[in-house]
Amino acid sequence: MRCFLILVLVCSCLSPLYAQLDNSRLEQRFLPGTGEQRTLSLNLFSFNYFRNYEYFNEFADGLTYYGLQLRPELVYRPNKHFSLHGGILLSKDFGEEGFQDIMPVLAIRYEKNGISFINGAIDPHLSHGYIEPLFDYDKSITEPLEYGTQLKFARPRHSTDIWISWKNMIYKPSAEQEEILGGGSTSLHLLKKAHHSLSLPVQVLGWHRGGQIDTTSLPVMTLLNLAAGFEYAWTREGAVEKLFTKNYVLGFSSSSDQSPYEQGSALYLNAGLETRWLDAMFSYWQGHQFIAPAGAPVFQSVSSNIDHAGLKQDDRRLLFLRLKKDFTLADELFVSARLEPFWDFDGRYADYSMSLYLVYQGFFELFSFPGGASE
Repeated sequence: MRCFLILVLVCSCLSPLYAQLDNSRLEQRFLPGTGEQRTLSLNLFSFNYFRNYEYFNEFADGLTYYGLQLRPELVYRPNKHFSLHGGILLSKDFGEEGFQDIMPVLAIRYEKNGISFINGAIDPHLSHGYIEPLFDYDKSITEPLEYGTQLKFARPRHSTDIWISWKNMIYKPSAEQEEILGGGSTSLHLLKKAHHSLSLPVQVLGWHRGGQIDTTSLPVMTLLNLAAGFEYAWTREGAVEKLFTKNYVLGFSSSSDQSPYEQGSALYLNAGLETRWLDAMFSYWQGHQFIAPAGAPVFQSVSSNIDHAGLKQDDRRLLFLRLKKDFTLADELFVSARLEPFWDFDGRYADYSMSLYLVYQGFFELFSFPGGASE
């Protein structure tokens, strides 16, 4: 456990970046404090999703997520740097009676000079900026909250997100193991001009399962993923507004001989464009004995399919076409439609997924307390 925490913190001292199609508008945002008064405000976030996988392969399930999340949150600011957050997250899947989840949202945030410290409900999933093979974007639906601690930096030359999420707490005696997920990502900005940008991304993700007060016979296991590469973008005027490429080499390592593989590697190449009418990107994946516990199932060398769980395929080669169209209906209301077919070179089959997201974010100041802000 101690070694895992040290490993995460050391390897993570490196920015969230949007490593594939831009998902930043799907995240919940928090406005920074600006005034000198103590305030009480309401943040209202609504995330509506239709995510349909027409998959018939042996590695990832064909399934549909269809529902919405509502997250009302009271924010008390004693001053412009410090805030206390309390709210609730309601998760509703259509076709099911009642709620899928009702969860408290509790957090403390301190933000100053480009540094943010968050404890409690941290900025989760998409905001970490991982590539999809390392961190499944569907966690914004299936695991909308992450509780833990987070330290973020926003700098002209780089940004940093160091975080740890406690997935499963255990108490003595426990029939389960504790589970921890954490890591960080960075993008070093080598070139950042009006029309050209070049950066070097590094991403680290660690997963640990174990504990000393459980009664299970399961082995202690720590898995580590690493991705590094380069990203280049050319912003221009005209119908084609941006051309970009984002490319990574990935590694995987396991501390346990109980893991299906002890180590693996992968190559992930992306090239695309953004136009007035549509955004498009090609993604090529070539993985060898690759496992990422938090990654999207379709990229893994070990199947999580309901009918083929545990099936292994040492080498996997996939080609994706990602099509996306975004609509801003109002300052607070955003829609994103997506179609993502792919071809499996080894299995010689094609599958596809399609998605529609509707996001609302509202900010309402409720009350300003008399007197100045606290120091």
